[in-house]
Amino acid sequence: MKIVHVNFWDKKGGAAIAANRLHKAMINHGIDSKMLVFDKLYDNDNSVTTINTFFNKLIVSFFNIIESRQLVKFRPFIGNFSISSLGLDISKLKIINDADVLYLHWINNNFISISTINKLLKLGKPVVWFLHDMWPMTGGCHHSFECNKYQSKCESCDLLKSTKKKDISFQNFNKKLSLFGTKYNLEIITPSIWLGDCAKKSTLFKNQKISIIPNLIDVSIFKKINKQYAREFLNLPQNKKLILFGADMGENNPYKGWSYLSKALELLDNNYVLVSFGGDLKNSIIAKGSKEVYSIGKLFDDCSLSLLYNACDVFAMPSLAEAFGQTALESISCGTPVVGFDIGGIPDIVDHKVTGYLAKYKNANDLSIGIKWVLENPEYDKLSKTCQSYALTKFSSKHVVEQHLNLLKESLKINCV
Repeated sequence: MKIVHVNFWDKKGGAAIAANRLHKAMINHGIDSKMLVFDKLYDNDNSVTTINTFFNKLIVSFFNIIESRQLVKFRPFIGNFSISSLGLDISKLKIINDADVLYLHWINNNFISISTINKLLKLGKPVVWFLHDMWPMTGGCHHSFECNKYQSKCESCDLLKSTKKKDISFQNFNKKLSLFGTKYNLEIITPSIWLGDCAKKSTLFKNQKISIIPNLIDVSIFKKINKQYAREFLNLPQNKKLILFGADMGENNPYKGWSYLSKALELLDNNYVLVSFGGDLKNSIIAKGSKEVYSIGKLFDDCSLSLLYNACDVFAMPSLAEAFGQTALESISCGTPVVGFDIGGIPDIVDHKVTGYLAKYKNANDLSIGIKWVLENPEYDKLSKTCQSYALTKFSSKHVVEQHLNLLKESLKINCV
């Protein structure tokens, strides 16, 4: 059986990391798996094919300019919105036509268009769409937040603050509905119960088969190691409690809820130290008081990430929208409990007062209570071990790949040999 995973990047961003881990786990399971991407960051991986030629790069850049101009009148708006009316036609590539099963992951940034997705479906082979956000079921937003228009039809988009009924979201939604709203060879997978419920309620996917299979974690890398060693290696203080926060773009990421964590930190005493990674935090917006802040910056390999999770005592994840919560999974696999809002896919990973603490949504006070509950827990060592065993039981590579194989065998009737 030949499987091809399609994603914009090979290992940049949460969706790419999740897709790449699944791809590699399938290879380790004896499956002929390949990955097709537009932008390949790791040239030494022969299992990943890129079509980022000079000509294609110019085309996609041009497509991105066109899309940006279409959206400029709506800016500024919070969050991501993709039209994807333009893109590369990958349906005739040999790697696509040789595949028995196609896995679509995050294909935006005008990598492939809505029309190209329809061409892939018309090839007649099984297409599994692994949802990493809400874009496949909406008129263009990647997270709908409190908006439920995708459950009927998108129009007058709240994210864009559009006042026109038949706006871009309306046009995009109807195009998706006409092209792949009801396809017999399309299978939907979501990594969380919440995203699965969204798909089941959506107009676009309510008639499709929807399965829930979590993202996986390599427990041989993300595992518990000596905390003192990890802190020494990263030059972090040994005698204080360390609170970890991670977000690409730091406090400017609209999804990661830094403002709520900042308020929560103000309620904690000065014996707690904040450690950030992904994007720098400006000194001017650090919580009031004399708390220390260590900014690690971006980490590009799993071993460094594992060290960082092990060095800290709690991972604070005040996300306002989270389809799954890959970093939360990485953290508990290293034995570091997670505190986050009871939203999106976070409850799939954070079992309240078992692997961390689920705070009331957008409640900074409850967030601080959760952080205190973890850091001052008299049975912290037991809590840490529970986190690790929870990750091993539910999210290990072997366990998750077997779920994918069962889906392919039972639902899609594919011989997986």
